[in-house]
Amino acid sequence: MAVQHLSFRKFLWMELIGFDNRQGDYGVGEFLSRMEIKPEVISILIWNTDLIHSHNGLGEDAPIGLKHCAYQARPRNEEHEIQNWTRFQLRGLISELHHHGVKVYVSFFDQLWSKEYQRQKGVPETDEWIDHHQEVRYVDCNGQQTSLCIWKHLADGSLYEDFFIRQLESFMRDYGFDGLHGADGYGHPRENIAHADFSDDMVGQFEEVTGIRCHVDNDSDDGPSPSPIPARAQWILENVRKEWTSFHAKRHAQFWQKTIAMLERNGWGHAINTCWTRDPLEAYIRYGVDYKLLEEAGVHTWICEANAAAVELEGWNHTDTPKLDDYCSTLLRLKAFLPDSTMLLLHCVKDGLEQYNVLHHAPMFMETEVYAYANLFHGTQRVLDGVTVCLADGIRKDEWKMFDNLYRKAFNGDVASLPFPRVVWSDEAHRSELESYHYGQAYLNSHLLLAKLLAHGAVLPSIVRIDDLPETGAGPLVVLHPGFFSEEELAAIQKASGGEIALVGYDGTFDYYYDHIIKGFNFKRFKECKEQDRFGCALRQSELPSNPYTWLCDLPELDCTLHFLSTAANQLNKYFSDFRVTENPETVRLWGYQSDDGLLHLFLANMKPTYQWPNVALKGTYEFKEMLSGGFVLPPILIHEDGMTRLGVKLPPMGTVSMLLSDLNQVSTS
Repeated sequence: MAVQHLSFRKFLWMELIGFDNRQGDYGVGEFLSRMEIKPEVISILIWNTDLIHSHNGLGEDAPIGLKHCAYQARPRNEEHEIQNWTRFQLRGLISELHHHGVKVYVSFFDQLWSKEYQRQKGVPETDEWIDHHQEVRYVDCNGQQTSLCIWKHLADGSLYEDFFIRQLESFMRDYGFDGLHGADGYGHPRENIAHADFSDDMVGQFEEVTGIRCHVDNDSDDGPSPSPIPARAQWILENVRKEWTSFHAKRHAQFWQKTIAMLERNGWGHAINTCWTRDPLEAYIRYGVDYKLLEEAGVHTWICEANAAAVELEGWNHTDTPKLDDYCSTLLRLKAFLPDSTMLLLHCVKDGLEQYNVLHHAPMFMETEVYAYANLFHGTQRVLDGVTVCLADGIRKDEWKMFDNLYRKAFNGDVASLPFPRVVWSDEAHRSELESYHYGQAYLNSHLLLAKLLAHGAVLPSIVRIDDLPETGAGPLVVLHPGFFSEEELAAIQKASGGEIALVGYDGTFDYYYDHIIKGFNFKRFKECKEQDRFGCALRQSELPSNPYTWLCDLPELDCTLHFLSTAANQLNKYFSDFRVTENPETVRLWGYQSDDGLLHLFLANMKPTYQWPNVALKGTYEFKEMLSGGFVLPPILIHEDGMTRLGVKLPPMGTVSMLLSDLNQVSTS
């Protein structure tokens, strides 16, 4: 296959149902012929790990079972019925993909396949490895068993992870896989640490590591008795949650340290899903996942779940922040925390089992997601390195052409400068915020503060690490929750920005756990600090449960007023950005960059399900060059006055318009 020079990397995630075992090449040639841009990697989802648990070489052929041929053995996709592949056919498929220059990773979930569920699905009942190893299932805070927990011991006293990694190594070698895609339950925990696992096994490991005794006094006249699990869970969460969280972070990192060592020993690659779309702070607080520990364990390629369109279509957004803004904030913070890692967008276009279809039911929103995420910046470099199409079966040739064109346009262009301020990230400030975080009575965290500012129209699609700032000449900078930054850091930021610095949020001067009228929430500019630049913020007490089970709900925190957020967003745009939406900024998203050819790449996204005509104010005298997206024939309206350009353009419902503009002042100067 010819070498393709692209500005992005392309992975696919799909099940065996996307191929065809009736054809000599398993349908590989026809499938790849649909795409102008061939994938670098295809991750094959075998759904659950029974195929790995029971693997004993490939000495003879046999069916692998319907559950491994499609997600939960879904009966069909857009093209044909499910097929029961054999072991030799799976090995042959991987060999055929190699022939076309495509690497093949394996992926799976921790979900289980009970006999009752098999009967409901109408598939033949099979004896599962897990049926004989119930000891490795999660035990939740109510004492109920759920899915598979990768950190537990087998009945013989050995660790499940050691057994699993040995089996995985043999399985990957025999079939010819090139790498591992760590997905739900393995790449990150399925259960959050407030709900599971509270079994004797996991609590015993915790006690051994920390020296903390978690026995709840439940003694009787007959002597001590085991602690009831609900009481044990309550005691841990109320008394030693910090230690419990740290234990889980190290335990998960240990699993991946062993796994990465095995992969590297064999020359295999990896890509790991980020934790339930969570940023570094929430991943740690909710799930005990420390991305930095995983990086130290050897993880350097991440598939970032940021499926705003699918979540919104499902009606799963239980917060008042649009998921697009939530995930823009997440991606920015992930890259700032892991600057040396490769990051791919998990582009969730459809799922035949879960039955969402963004491709057909919300195509404009789908485009908006890609344009927005692909043009987030770490410094002046894109946060994302490419995409992973999920799920990639049953997509027609014309649809693949649309995808490839979208990705080309979204990742096109090298950035010379950014006409808006950059948010500053500090590892030390992040650690300080985590240290101060008291679950159930906390202020609005930095991730959500950024997301809510974006939702109110703030133009903040770039982040920069404090240790990457030059001593001077960095341009305008934004510090969120400056109270967590040291005085030395704030002084360095002020110097780097030349005084163009905005402080938004907690400034370290108040007892934010008890006082609900907080004067410390403020917007302040060092360059011209006037009294009107500071204003109070009445915080709203959260009514959420103290331990929300799902990541679809916000953490239970004190929240800012809408007035504070809208005022801060407007001030940021007014003082620090070269362009801004002048009317109803909450319903439009605006971003862009100056390329090295002097052109302004401008993006406007419509957050409403109806057409909009927003007005945009740009500093400078611009002329229209080219429309890159949006589906309109006529150019935007441009009016020049007092060194400014007023731009009016129609936006499609939930869609994005992208255009090129040239600055006449720069042209005349050159």
